[in-house]
Amino acid sequence: MWTDAAQRIEELCERLEVHKAPEGVAPAGQAPHLPGLGHPLMPPWTITDSGPDGVTMRGHFSRHHVGGNSACTAA
Repeated sequence: MWTDAAQRIEELCERLEVHKAPEGVAPAGQAPHLPGLGHPLMPPWTITDSGPDGVTMRGHFSRHHVGGNSACTAA
């Protein structure tokens, strides 16, 4: 499984290489219309409202984002 996953990541990196952004201009974390702001490692949050008083986002933590000991599960 790990070897297969690593191979898939390598293939994805090769496909994305043609879309390489200049340093300091990477879109990851800067695309508010995409879940997780376009960052592949952030929880899939989506902005639902924004204004001078703040930003409201909606999303969820998957088991990959909770950390050790099921940190985000309700007791």
